[in-house]
Amino acid sequence: MANRYVVVPTVTVLAVMKGRLTGAVKGHALLKKKADALTMRFRQILKKIVQTKQDMGKNMRQSAFALTEAKYAAGDFRHTVFDSVETATVRVHAQQDNVAGMACMVCHYLLSMAVLLHNMSHASRMTKPTCWVLHW
Repeated sequence: MANRYVVVPTVTVLAVMKGRLTGAVKGHALLKKKADALTMRFRQILKKIVQTKQDMGKNMRQSAFALTEAKYAAGDFRHTVFDSVETATVRVHAQQDNVAGMACMVCHYLLSMAVLLHNMSHASRMTKPTCWVLHW
């Protein structure tokens, strides 16, 4: 009996109870909309994860074979690679995204175009580095 309201049969109490019912219906609708938005976002993220895992399997096979070929051709070259790297070409930036009032983490990776262009075309006359933002 603790969950019941004491209601006196008057017009004022009827109006108050109708107001409570309206508020409860609106609250339920908002929570349902929020749950639907979060479920949709979750499914989008899950699709990206599955696709990335499938692509990762293919890339790992190719990279393992390429590493084996390189080791066969050049021997142990780890120290040469470690010594020649100066700055990272990929940086990860994390920020919060608002999905139906909930804070969700979103990661972006930044590719340094100065380093990439230098590696691709050997153009060492880049004056200012620029970055591209790519979304995961």
